[in-house]
Amino acid sequence: MRVLLLEDDMLLSEIITEYLESLGYETTAVYTGYEAEDLVYAQKFDLLLLDVNVPKLNGFEFLKSFRATGNKTPAVFITSLHESSDLLEGFDAGCDDYIKKPFDLVELKARIDNIKRHFHIENEEIHKINDEVSYDESIKTVFIKDSTHELNTPIPALLMSIKPQMVV
Repeated sequence: MRVLLLEDDMLLSEIITEYLESLGYETTAVYTGYEAEDLVYAQKFDLLLLDVNVPKLNGFEFLKSFRATGNKTPAVFITSLHESSDLLEGFDAGCDDYIKKPFDLVELKARIDNIKRHFHIENEEIHKINDEVSYDESIKTVFIKDSTHELNTPIPALLMSIKPQMVV
């Protein structure tokens, strides 16, 4: 699972990044809203963890702008803003969850697990399509029975190796 972490507190960013990586998540940390904005249009992420009070473009503005493009990547605000009005602003901006600082890393894991369940996000890079076909995202390879096909394999050759009853 690929996570974008927007957190301007360097120490907290490092703690969260190390924790997420210990859970097996590929984590990219940025410190300003503009850095986050640049990355979300250049790369695909499975989850956005966003602080609100960050330099340049705050987390609320960033997510509201990102949602306006139609993107539905799950987003969780991690913020020291505790007022009910802040919580409402976060959900109005398009977040899927809201964690108030300070928080325990176990709470962060529980909320991420909940997001993964809700959005059907797998942590595996190998996706089993059926008993005979699987796809390894990390090496961009399709496995069909005993044969291997890299994504640069021409589509007709790939389809010819699949039994007609397997093609959906």
